[in-house]
Amino acid sequence: MKLNRAISYTALGVIINHAIAVLFGAPFLSHFTATFVFSIVLAIVSIFPLLLVAENFDSLDIILFGERQLSHKCLLAHHLSLGGIFGAWFGAFVIPLDWDRWWQRWPLPCVFGTVFGGILGFLFSSYKIFLSRSERKLEKLI
Repeated sequence: MKLNRAISYTALGVIINHAIAVLFGAPFLSHFTATFVFSIVLAIVSIFPLLLVAENFDSLDIILFGERQLSHKCLLAHHLSLGGIFGAWFGAFVIPLDWDRWWQRWPLPCVFGTVFGGILGFLFSSYKIFLSRSERKLEKLI
């Protein structure tokens, strides 16, 4: 998609992420700004890369759920996106613990989890790309 369409759909994704976070129990009025910032971070990590590499909504479906071989940039966007979503999900596990630490306050664990999960997804896909290129070079030598 074009950059301006990707940005506008990401802005729509921020609103949808915010609504989903509130439905999952995030404070709506008392921490509105914090929840909105979390929604922005999650949208930038999970939605924006997919929209940048997708040519249309059909290719977006193939990138997310397709069984065929993906290009390197689609693989990077796929793993970055999934890593960010799962990172936010796993980051929420420490919130209800009774440790009363600063990093347990909403939305810090989810924001940290989103960023860390996105980094892990990026590193994982980079490793897969490196392995596939190494295998191709090895096949050329044989």
